[in-house]
Amino acid sequence: MRICDWKDLTDGNFTLRHIDSGTTRPHNVLQGGGNRPRAVNGLVLYLEGTAKLLPPGPETIFGSGCLAYYPAGSCYRASVEVPGTCYDRIEFAIYDPGGEEVALSEAPGALFDPCPAAFRLKISEMVRVRRHGGLASGLQCNSLLYDLIYHLSVEKFMEQSKLSGYQRIVPAILYLEQHAAQDVTVRELAAMCDMSLTGFRRMFHRYCGMSPLEYRNGLRIRRACDLLRVGEYNVSEVAERTGFGNVYYFSRAFKKATGKTPSSVMRSS
Repeated sequence: MRICDWKDLTDGNFTLRHIDSGTTRPHNVLQGGGNRPRAVNGLVLYLEGTAKLLPPGPETIFGSGCLAYYPAGSCYRASVEVPGTCYDRIEFAIYDPGGEEVALSEAPGALFDPCPAAFRLKISEMVRVRRHGGLASGLQCNSLLYDLIYHLSVEKFMEQSKLSGYQRIVPAILYLEQHAAQDVTVRELAAMCDMSLTGFRRMFHRYCGMSPLEYRNGLRIRRACDLLRVGEYNVSEVAERTGFGNVYYFSRAFKKATGKTPSSVMRSS
């Protein structure tokens, strides 16, 4: 099981698959698979009572209001500490762009304690949709899962970035990742971060290893690869949809970044 970071979810084209959701009131004192690896990723929002992760891993207590993550592939034991403990659970799979299943950590742990109200509402809605079923409930659960994981990954990304000066350029990075096809000047990006143009350029290169526009073009190239592999658009349409506009400039930039022509990628798909 490959481990990736929450930030990776904001960078790459990962695929999510909703497996199950529900509210659980465990009757057994001992939970978990012991030496058996967990089959899927899980988010657990503890609504009432407490649960404890037991050795050999770190002993951790999850109380009411805590949102915990249980990674696929992890082995653990957990006990219910208070009678009447209940929790909402979301079980899902994550696949990287190559189709390999991934987890977001090696061991279970708390994501937010307490869990923000916005995430509590999203989880509650997913559980409600799954419980009542109905037409296209599977599609709706998958859509809600994408929305939840996206906002969780952004929140974790922002949380991690606060540990360094990297946080200062986060607004620009998030803007570029969400609007890669749109034209924006470096001066506008600097203003988003409340920085001088020179200071922004220097800090962006320090943490990202490239200029802001090179970073944006990299995002555009990755999106172009996805569109070319789908095969629904010709090269000119892909250039337009990814923000390059000029097909000749797009082809040169694509060849420089990937070593291949757009047409060759399209033919090999």
